[in-house]
Amino acid sequence: MYKKLLLSIGAFGMMISGAYAKDSCPSKTEVKSILKNFNLPPTIKIEDVYPSKRLNGFCEVVFKVSPLNAQYFFISKNGNYIIQGQVIDIKRKSLVAPDLSKYEKLSQHQLKELENHVDFVYNGKNAKNFVYFITDPQCPFCHEAENPLKEWAKKNHIAIKVILYPVQTPTGSLHPGSVKKSAELLCDNNASYSMLEFMYSAPVPKNPCKKGLEKVRKNISYLQGLGVDGTPTFVGPTGKVETGIANSKETMYKEFDNLIK
Repeated sequence: MYKKLLLSIGAFGMMISGAYAKDSCPSKTEVKSILKNFNLPPTIKIEDVYPSKRLNGFCEVVFKVSPLNAQYFFISKNGNYIIQGQVIDIKRKSLVAPDLSKYEKLSQHQLKELENHVDFVYNGKNAKNFVYFITDPQCPFCHEAENPLKEWAKKNHIAIKVILYPVQTPTGSLHPGSVKKSAELLCDNNASYSMLEFMYSAPVPKNPCKKGLEKVRKNISYLQGLGVDGTPTFVGPTGKVETGIANSKETMYKEFDNLIK
């Protein structure tokens, strides 16, 4: 059952309702001021505010809590109400929601920093383009994507820049043993695409080298800051991002193609 949470801004909303025209949206600054009433993290950045085409009297607000974590809510044009959660268009039988994909991309500065975290490159010789493959060697979906990605890259002369990223939860690694396996790949010149494919079914190493562990921890710190919360994640040369895998090889190929357009 979908839930819709309607929050009244109350007296504060009434005070600011005259600050802008009735038929226009609040500005980014005004939305930011309204949100101060809810003790939200100060790092939230308002990306866009525009009239909703399907929800009369409301505007759609897109905000980010990190570079790759865009979210949204609706705010009434007079600033008195916020709708947080899913809104369903009964007639069209679809969600009323903005397309967040265009907001969830990396800047050129972030891509430059991401390059510093590349652990190894597959098919780099004479490549015409590249994609970043952010992966966890214990992740089953990552393992499922490895072969289609490799085939697509070879066919299209694309380099795969691999970044090892054992996803972390408050209680530890999402996939137990992934930190040690990632580190082991970076020890003793083990880093290669074939070793990555092999590592999924390999036993967890007991004592990977310190250098490998340090590199993996740097990857974790940086990617968590970007808001990468799942693997596999693919990043194209212009900053486009795809997370997860499609349910068919053909659809995967289309998603990979889109990354380099």
